[in-house]
Amino acid sequence: MDRLWIGPAGPGEVWQENELSGDAYELRTAAGPPAAVTVAPLGSHPARCACASAYLSGASSPSGTVWCLIAAAAAVRVNGEALPAGARLLDDRDEILLGARRLVLSTERVARMERYVAGDRAIACPRCGGQLETGDPIVRCPRCRMAHHHEMVPGAVRAGDPDAGESCWLHDVTCAACKEQSTDLGRDRRWTPDEVAP
Repeated sequence: MDRLWIGPAGPGEVWQENELSGDAYELRTAAGPPAAVTVAPLGSHPARCACASAYLSGASSPSGTVWCLIAAAAAVRVNGEALPAGARLLDDRDEILLGARRLVLSTERVARMERYVAGDRAIACPRCGGQLETGDPIVRCPRCRMAHHHEMVPGAVRAGDPDAGESCWLHDVTCAACKEQSTDLGRDRRWTPDEVAP
């Protein structure tokens, strides 16, 4: 499940988690110290509310939902940068600044085994360099989408497991391509913004 986290407004407060189960949201700020931020499905705010500060729009893709931030206000930034075109595609863990409030998008996926289906061009495993063939057991990195060979070994879920065998995915603790995604299979741990420095 994709989530949009709203940062603490002051000391002693924690990040607020908002699950994104729809495909379009209004992000609104309210005046006052501290400025409140609300995330609501598009069109669900009462008419008396102020205009939205930004909109978040999602579209389905084979690797999950792709999110686009749309905002005309100069005070809206993504990873510290303005939106000169008024819109920007977002990546996992991108930071959105609405005025003085921080929001972080999380689109973390879980690594799972699947069967490879060949496309129009040959694809090589980023770990061993061997070509992937239709029907091969693979794990596709949830972060960069690169497919790695994965031997179907019962009980092996992380690098270093005795049953890891010749699995290219379980050969190391991170993906061979992006070097960021953990190679733990089916891990249920969810990333939170508390894991990064303020």
